[in-house]
Amino acid sequence: MAAPTTGVRLRIDHRAERSIPPRQPPQLVADGSTTATLRLSLPGNARVDRLDVVLTAQRAAAVAARAVAQLRVSEATAAVLAGQGKAVVVDFGTPRTVSELELPEGLTVWRVLSWTGAAFAPTPAYQAQTIASDASTGAIQVTPRAPSSANHVFLDAEVRTERLQIELLGEPDEAALPDQLELKLPEAPADLELAIDAAAPAWRHPGPVIAGTGTGLDEDGWNADGRRLVALAPFLPPPDPTAPEPRELLLTLKSRVPGVLALAEHARTFARVWRTSFGGRAELAQEFAGEGLVEVALELPPETGDPVRIEALQLTVSGEFGTTRTLPPLGPEPTPLAELALDPQHAAIVRLGVAAPLAKLAGLRLPLRIGADGAEARVALWSGQGGEPAAPLPEGASAPVQLAGGLDTWVDFTFARPLALEGEPLWAALLPSRGELAWSLAQSADADDPAAGNALRRGPPAGPWRPLPAFFASADASANLAAGLRGRVRALGTAPAEVPLAPLTLGLADAAAELTPEAKEARIALRPIAPLMVSGTPVLQLIARSPGRVTLREVDVVVSAE
Repeated sequence: MAAPTTGVRLRIDHRAERSIPPRQPPQLVADGSTTATLRLSLPGNARVDRLDVVLTAQRAAAVAARAVAQLRVSEATAAVLAGQGKAVVVDFGTPRTVSELELPEGLTVWRVLSWTGAAFAPTPAYQAQTIASDASTGAIQVTPRAPSSANHVFLDAEVRTERLQIELLGEPDEAALPDQLELKLPEAPADLELAIDAAAPAWRHPGPVIAGTGTGLDEDGWNADGRRLVALAPFLPPPDPTAPEPRELLLTLKSRVPGVLALAEHARTFARVWRTSFGGRAELAQEFAGEGLVEVALELPPETGDPVRIEALQLTVSGEFGTTRTLPPLGPEPTPLAELALDPQHAAIVRLGVAAPLAKLAGLRLPLRIGADGAEARVALWSGQGGEPAAPLPEGASAPVQLAGGLDTWVDFTFARPLALEGEPLWAALLPSRGELAWSLAQSADADDPAAGNALRRGPPAGPWRPLPAFFASADASANLAAGLRGRVRALGTAPAEVPLAPLTLGLADAAAELTPEAKEARIALRPIAPLMVSGTPVLQLIARSPGRVTLREVDVVVSAE
């Protein structure tokens, strides 16, 4: 017997199918803008070495009309909307590409027209499927064209235009409409500019933002997330050493095309520049009667703390010095172990190793102590040959100098006219003609010592000149405390024109600057090899090689920030 056949019947209810509501397009979310800002706070005296910010520039989902356009609302121009519709003109002021728009609920779009440059196009960029009027009530009914809904419209194609005209059914709130009307502008952000406060843009990116492939951040381009670094330190205002209080900076990022824009600080490093004083005085005027050292204490504001880590010293300098230079300007330092006792029968001669940088020799300075009855002495120059004195120079004698008893200082011996320094180093004989005097000596430990080249010889005023006894001539200071005796002497003269020698040295620790101050002010900087940790008061050294004057002001100390 055959098995019974099982039948399955399907019933399709077309009424149920018709009752399914039409699918609504997703709601636009306005996240686009043409501007992003970031406020930063920095000390007013900050010297910013690094200030990097992260820029974000991504395509926007949508943008509120207020951010990109001006709106004008008037009565509808289409006859089918007469009395019940409005026309909204969206004026961008510049060509923009639009693909979608969304109005508040309760409004229904009949059609959208684009501007051609002279008038609105006769062919709509979008038009609803149908429009009808109820014969009994006169109410107008508009049926959207899929996939659009009544208030969310997809244009038939992307439109690039300066204006849109939206003809709609309903009564929009004109005050709220610029915020309620949302537009989809599918272009990427383009032609970006980043400005600090009201200054000209510090950074520009022409053209559209093209996302890269990586996720890292650098200054070379955009990453996959539409982000990049921008270094702003070179564009920040200079520090004001007199205004350490915080200052506010406003960074503004602008894009010609709206997008998701953002600014965020990434990294900063800075030092602080503090105005110092000279014991409460803003300016120091220092006179130099001759060569020598002056040490100046720099008084820092208490806000700098103690200790401080000094990176540099900046100051404004002016002054005036003569052309004569004294070498060395300091030292050689005396040794307490020995001195040369001289009289008219006993003289001494010294090799002028200190005169090497000079082109012409105008005189010498020697440190002398005079007997109670006073003395008279002069200096005579000798040529050198093979490292020894050879012969006196006819025009190389100074005038006799009268020396008062008890004098223990540097004495000047000047020549009638400067002598050219060429060939081997010259020798200078100290020749007493009356009384007794003592010439203090230096002890040289190595070749870098200022007195290293000042070898001594002794003998009668006319020579011959003999070396010091072997006990004093030994170069081994470790074996003989009296070894390495040298003459203490300073040379006066002028430097070669092609290799000028500055009259003044400014020093802070191991940082030094050679200066030739002039009446016109100059700004200089001293930078130690490594930042200088100072507890207490920093000391500035001024070393002069000539008589003159110098004025220092606007002295600023650059201190590392923690």
